[in-house]
Amino acid sequence: MTKKISIAIVAARAGSKRIKNKSFIKFNNERIVNLAINIGLTSKKIDYVVLTSDSKKILGLAKDNNKLIKLLRSESISKDNSPMLPVIKDAIVKVEKITKKKTEKIIILDPTSVLRRKKDILKA
Repeated sequence: MTKKISIAIVAARAGSKRIKNKSFIKFNNERIVNLAINIGLTSKKIDYVVLTSDSKKILGLAKDNNKLIKLLRSESISKDNSPMLPVIKDAIVKVEKITKKKTEKIIILDPTSVLRRKKDILKA
């Protein structure tokens, strides 16, 4: 693995306790999970957008794209109290195995941050 890549991770877990079916909520006629994915796909600084979820239904929301990698997350890192670090590590390991490239930069695109803009990613 010599080439290095930048990835954006969109973590969308099913079973939100406070807001039922949170990933399916629409903002400006677009599902919030798709807003996060699309902004990552349009960024020139991101090589791959990684949608990681414990739900096949959530993974099905995203249209296939050669820059998008969909990962089904294990139950052990999909609980209410699961920290984000194991989710990130899991995504990196799987992406590097799929792409045969080393991950150099990672950005987290939280689906609930619907007001994020492309220039916010560039500034980060």
